[in-house]
Amino acid sequence: MHSLPAFLQYGTSQDLSDEPLLAPPAPASRRRCPACGRVAIAVSMNPSIFISYRREDAGGYAGRLEEGLERLFGPDSAFRDVSDLQPGESYPLVLERRINSSVAVLVLIGPRWITAERDGVRRLDRPDDLVCREISVALGSGKPVIPVLVAGATMPDEAELPRPLKPLARLHAITLEDEGWGDGLGRLGHVLSPLLAARPTRLRRWSVRLAAAALVALIAALGAWLLMPSAQPLL
Repeated sequence: MHSLPAFLQYGTSQDLSDEPLLAPPAPASRRRCPACGRVAIAVSMNPSIFISYRREDAGGYAGRLEEGLERLFGPDSAFRDVSDLQPGESYPLVLERRINSSVAVLVLIGPRWITAERDGVRRLDRPDDLVCREISVALGSGKPVIPVLVAGATMPDEAELPRPLKPLARLHAITLEDEGWGDGLGRLGHVLSPLLAARPTRLRRWSVRLAAAALVALIAALGAWLLMPSAQPLL
């Protein structure tokens, strides 16, 4: 009988942490290191929530929302153009890539969102309006689009919206009020949490690759061991 190689007799599976190898960490959860006992916060590696807003309508609310989301889900979990666009980047070119890499798009709607003008023309009707472009790309991407009403705003009627944005009027909105902001943010976080948990992170992709490579090496080693000639007993 062959005796099993030492690394097969004493595998590492029993030394793994209680959590499965591929289980994603809870967004922005506090996790205790099993080695040193220190508590750390799991953070996202890429922006996952895209915030669309009109600066003169809800700029302050956009910043407040971004800060709240990052407290819930970790630093850099949300993307907001004014603070997250790198110098030299062209926003129209970055737009589609950012939305496609997000798990959801939040559309902040304040009291002036529908009526804001530039040079006497309603912004939503201008071909170069970035907010309109953001929402059009988001609606066409198949990503969840969540209208977020702030400062007492109400959902616009479908007739008020340009053709590419008309589906927005049929979406269910969430309201964030100054009083009870934390409660509203909690409801929004409850909606976003499963979307973020389902998203494959870079860490999880590397975990899959490493696990697959380790399995292949283990099978190869076991096969080589089985093919080794048995030691013949001495007569």
